Amino acid sequence: MAYEATGWSFNWESDLSKMNANAYDPVSKPNGHLVSNHSYGLVVGWYRNSSGNWTWAGNTSISTSKDYRFGFYGAKSKGLDDLAVSKPYYTIVWAAGNDRNDTGDGTRDPDGPEDTIGPEGVAKNVITVGAVSANDEYSGPQSVFMSDFSSWGPTDDGRIKPDLVGVGVNVFSSAISNGGTTDSYASLSGTSMAAPNATGSLLLLQQLYSDRNSGRFMRSSTLKALAINTTREAGSAAGPDYVYGWGLLNTHAAAEIILNENGNSDIIREEVLTNGGEFEYEFLSDGVTPIRLTVAWIDPSGNPVSPSLNPANLMLINDLDVRVIDEQGNTFFPWSLNPQSGPNGPAVRDRDNFRDNVEQIQIDAPKAQRYRLKITHKGSLQGGQQAFSLVFKAGVADGASETLYWIGQSGSEWNDPKNWSFVPNGVSAGKIPSNQTRVVFESSTGQNQTVLFNEDATVFSVNLFGNQMVNFDLNQNTLQVESGFRVSNQITQITNGTIRFVNASSNQQLVELGEAIFDDVKLDFEDGSWKILSAGILGDVAVSNATLDFDFAHVRLRSLSVNNGGEVSGVFTKLTFFEGFSLTANSMFKPSIQLAFEGEQGTYSNQIPDLNLALTVLSGVLDWENGDLNRLDIDGARVNASQISKRTG
Repeated sequence: MAYEATGWSFNWESDLSKMNANAYDPVSKPNGHLVSNHSYGLVVGWYRNSSGNWTWAGNTSISTSKDYRFGFYGAKSKGLDDLAVSKPYYTIVWAAGNDRNDTGDGTRDPDGPEDTIGPEGVAKNVITVGAVSANDEYSGPQSVFMSDFSSWGPTDDGRIKPDLVGVGVNVFSSAISNGGTTDSYASLSGTSMAAPNATGSLLLLQQLYSDRNSGRFMRSSTLKALAINTTREAGSAAGPDYVYGWGLLNTHAAAEIILNENGNSDIIREEVLTNGGEFEYEFLSDGVTPIRLTVAWIDPSGNPVSPSLNPANLMLINDLDVRVIDEQGNTFFPWSLNPQSGPNGPAVRDRDNFRDNVEQIQIDAPKAQRYRLKITHKGSLQGGQQAFSLVFKAGVADGASETLYWIGQSGSEWNDPKNWSFVPNGVSAGKIPSNQTRVVFESSTGQNQTVLFNEDATVFSVNLFGNQMVNFDLNQNTLQVESGFRVSNQITQITNGTIRFVNASSNQQLVELGEAIFDDVKLDFEDGSWKILSAGILGDVAVSNATLDFDFAHVRLRSLSVNNGGEVSGVFTKLTFFEGFSLTANSMFKPSIQLAFEGEQGTYSNQIPDLNLALTVLSGVLDWENGDLNRLDIDGARVNASQISKRTG
């Protein structure tokens, strides 16, 4: 699928060690593997030996009729899940196996049809792929034909496996000939063909996501949720089953969500649920488009039991629950399966799913009303928290009603209708953006673009992609943004004005600024809940009657002002300012932060009582207006203050 990618091939011995050594990590292994394909597995159950005779690989001390390893969560399953936890951006794809019709010689039960997936494919955090026949034109579930060999679930504890299916019958494949001495190609069938089909597709989705998100990649749970949320229906009943899993991989639909991600109708989110916490998202359905959302998480490894035949012990550790509630209080539950109903048994959606670390809600005929998505958990979360991924697609009435693409020449004005089109590089739409407009800058020509503002402007969201350089000259005007702001192009420079962030909903809005350069720009967060995913050096940041999360470790900005009920929090541990730092008494700021001043002339003011902060003054002169500290260090600089109080602790 990804024929221009660079691939590495290993033999299968000590695979966990090799996978761990080569897996991608954004810090320790930035050139590591994002996805890996595993078209192999231990011999389980019946197989034909070198003489073509049926041989049984089971353990008669545990069962004389069936190989207990089918569907069993064992040491290898646990090892794969541990690896996935330690390498959260690394996606492991495993072939489901070809054991469904291994009938044997009649002395013991045949392997299939159901419960024929080996220990590797049973792992919770891998993507297990079954094989179907190709059909160029999908017209419904009847278009997807199950192969006569692909292994089926369930797992012993009733989880949904395979996760999905891909084309694996008569696939043009690499092969060997002349007794293994010559490289060749052949038409082959097997889940060993379906799995790399899916692996290459998933890698391309990671590449597309990185192109649109400042070089970031998805967690493996996010990629899994994206793939599952966009599968095509397969099987005899709606929803998942133990035959096709969640359905046929649909890479095009998954890519469309990445391309159209807007924070409202098309959403890809990575969040963290803490013990006792909950995540909520509200949306207003258009009453027409079906609602489909998937939540997935990299679950801690399960606790294998002693080898036995079909133990039903649940392997789910952190049990997250997803529900959608409408205005009348009606609750929509995720799909779930009962292993007692057989491999083709219908999925239900009238109860919690307590088995799987993937949950999906589908509302086929929504009403034009407000819905509330709620994610909670049962019991206590191992580790005190659980990162999860949410992929959401619906028709919403409170999102952007249109998308406009910039087609103007460099030096053209934002408020000129001829500079905007409904399609990339299209004809003029004859209108300018409004608060209902998703604005997109996307050019593959690499040309520089300067956009002039001759008056204030308001948009729903701003999105900059491609390899062109864009300069917004605000000319002392204000650009008001009511949803997201995303920078993922080569260079963006914003000068001379204000970007005001205003949102009246309870949902957190995302801002990704990449390495955007700010020159004399105020970033004014006036209303709503906002999260900055990435940024270089920010301009003057003001937070008033809003909450702002920084989702990266070190925040650098010209100045920060938090007042009028504003709140600043997030994962950051250090904040460097170059001019001013001001907190009023009615604001909130994350405690125990290491502050640093690196400017020529600056001011410091902290009116929040009992706030634990440490400050290092590294250069210039800092005027101390008020506030206390846990620690103050001065290195080659000066602090002007009438009084500085140092707190203990």
